Amino acid sequence: MGVEQTMINKLSDFNKKEWVGLLYITPWIIGFALFQLYPLVTSLGYSFTDYTMRKSPNFIGFDNYVHMFMKDDDFFQSLKITFLYVLMAVPFKLGFALLIAVLVNVKLKYVNLFRTLYYLPSILGGSVAVSILWRFLFMKEGMVNEALASLSIPQSIG
Repeated sequence: MGVEQTMINKLSDFNKKEWVGLLYITPWIIGFALFQLYPLVTSLGYSFTDYTMRKSPNFIGFDNYVHMFMKDDDFFQSLKITFLYVLMAVPFKLGFALLIAVLVNVKLKYVNLFRTLYYLPSILGGSVAVSILWRFLFMKEGMVNEALASLSIPQSIG
């Protein structure tokens, strides 16, 4: 039995539930391929060229990497700054998050007020952003009225 026949047998062994499961994850797979895998592979390919927006890319091999590691002093300085930032910022943020988690879960007199005040910006921030978006969509020169005007429909009151 050949490789092709083995693959066909394996595919025919899938039952209906397995096909439905594959169907459900297909949008994720397409999104991953379009927005993660393709840009990753493309940027890796461009790193081996002298690509600019004005001319087509020419393959130059490892010249970009040689220049970065051997001739560019700013690369190592930026690497040093990045590592220092990570070494200082990550522990501080984790410690602060742990402190907030302990404060939210402790039994104190005003803990409910603290929880409300701590969570309030996340509720209001989203609401304000959505209201501003809707206002821009429906203002006199907004996207909705412009779309209506392009279809020769009278504009809504804005």
